[in-house]
Amino acid sequence: MAKYTELFSAWLATEGNALPSVFDQIEGFDDLFFAEYCDKEIGFETPDLFNIKLQARANIVIPEYAQRIENLEIAKTAAKNAKKTRETTFDAGERRSDNYALPTNAAALPQPSESGTSEAYTDTTTENTSGYTPDEAMENVRFYERSVVLLKQECLREFKNLFMEVY
Repeated sequence: MAKYTELFSAWLATEGNALPSVFDQIEGFDDLFFAEYCDKEIGFETPDLFNIKLQARANIVIPEYAQRIENLEIAKTAAKNAKKTRETTFDAGERRSDNYALPTNAAALPQPSESGTSEAYTDTTTENTSGYTPDEAMENVRFYERSVVLLKQECLREFKNLFMEVY
């Protein structure tokens, strides 16, 4: 460690210094942030300037990532409870029946009805199924969980330039 710089963990241990309260918008982010940067040196001339920059960056970055993570959680819930709807329509169209003349000696037989047409016949059936197979549902959930982890890592990188670079 250099003579005139301060580790983030030492800065955090100093009375009055704390992680930004906006970190609470993302579950577990404060622990991830500490683990990522505890051994890094703050990148500003004074601890107060670092504190101001950290608060400002957090207020800009965290709400956007919190919203993106919330959207992924909503999508994950929807994937767990997916429903598939299948609609089948059967259209028989117009029906026509024809009568035929009966022989003259068939007077005793019942007479056929007159020929004509009837209205079109359409039947629509809607079927709701449970959605994904268990394997498909688990794969979707894993996809969304991985996406949340990647978003948190991307959010952590947004703070990288607040710390000293090693040359």
